[in-house]
Amino acid sequence: MLLVGIGMMLMASQKVSHEAEEVFDAVLVQATLVVQSMLPDELETDEYEEGKSILYEIEEHFSTTFIQQDSTLPDSNRFFKNTIAIAIQSEAGAPLLTSQPQKQTLPQTKAGFSLQQINNQTWKVFSIFDQERKLWISSSHLQETRLEVIKEVALSILPVLALGTLIICLALFFIVKKGLSPLTKISSNLQTRQSNDLQAIALDEFPVELKATLSSLNNMFVKVSLGVQREQGFTDDAAHQLRTPLAAMLVHLDALPQGDARAALYDSAINMSRLVNQLLQLARLSPKSNGNTSFESVNIDQLCAQVIAQLHPKAQEKQMSLALIGDTSRNIMANKLLLEAVLINILDNAIRYSSPSDNIQMLLEQSAKHCSITVLDHGPGIAVEDREQVWERFFRVDYNDTNGSGLGLAIVREIIYLHDGQCQLSETEDGGVTITIQLPIAKSLH
Repeated sequence: MLLVGIGMMLMASQKVSHEAEEVFDAVLVQATLVVQSMLPDELETDEYEEGKSILYEIEEHFSTTFIQQDSTLPDSNRFFKNTIAIAIQSEAGAPLLTSQPQKQTLPQTKAGFSLQQINNQTWKVFSIFDQERKLWISSSHLQETRLEVIKEVALSILPVLALGTLIICLALFFIVKKGLSPLTKISSNLQTRQSNDLQAIALDEFPVELKATLSSLNNMFVKVSLGVQREQGFTDDAAHQLRTPLAAMLVHLDALPQGDARAALYDSAINMSRLVNQLLQLARLSPKSNGNTSFESVNIDQLCAQVIAQLHPKAQEKQMSLALIGDTSRNIMANKLLLEAVLINILDNAIRYSSPSDNIQMLLEQSAKHCSITVLDHGPGIAVEDREQVWERFFRVDYNDTNGSGLGLAIVREIIYLHDGQCQLSETEDGGVTITIQLPIAKSLH
């Protein structure tokens, strides 16, 4: 918009300069025609002195009228004095009369306007040829004077142009801002939504011109919601249908004699049962189910201690130690079962992939805006290029690991997003993985 304003000022300045140039040209044309009208039919030699006086009076008239100069002006403005020269020449170009004898007469070669050099000065000349008298009649301006006056005129209107341009730019800014405010409101609405929020946008809050577009957007929300519901419904139904045969399979496996075959089948059944339970968890986190998620006051310190106590036997099997460091002294509003599932998923992964005798730490911190839970292990770690993908469903860093399903961290992310939190993955200082989850203070109770 600033560039537009500057462009407008430049165009206006050029327009003013052009108009001033035309005014000066009109002065030359008028002065020349006045001289022609005042000449007698035949100019005799004894009439030259009288003619000179007439030319001088005409020159003075046009100097004071059009360039606004007189003898009372200060010396700083005398620059414009006597800058119009009027001359009469014979058909052959011999000078007959001139209003400024001290100046060399400009040679005439053609009628109309022309630029001519004399005494190292440029003059703008207008000439006509009087066919009846066979005389050249011309009026001329010193080009330097014309340019100086045009420059002063342009500079004198520059403050007015700048102020006008500023007012126009401000008016355009507020008009455009007001016109785009509905789009800004729509953008803000979409940016602040959670990824699972597919509610329709209220049309009554927006102008008629946008209702067709918003109706199409709402229709898209409906289609996406139906697609997600079908997908989650299928996952939910399939997981429920698989739980019964899996439970029966585990019962029958208990009746089989001990051996490698029984152990392999038992491990596979346990892994499949874990996968089914994770699929059910994802189904409960669907947009359709999120509206029914209840929140309660949860003590973070106690919840973390309970999860560590729950997984402590599994850590002892690998001779690992689990440490809870720090405290938050704060309750937060959360779904206790879902948040417990997050901590179990993260801590279980740390135990599974860390080396025996490792020391796994869970750090609790709080700041002005967040409560943070950080789990550090010293396992093989995750490559930088895989750190974003590990949050996706069914992605596994080591596909030879038959115990993993690739759903654990996807569930973690969905639950944390449901709590308006964030989850981050980084490298432990001595090697391994550090996972940090942050829950906003807005969800917290002091």
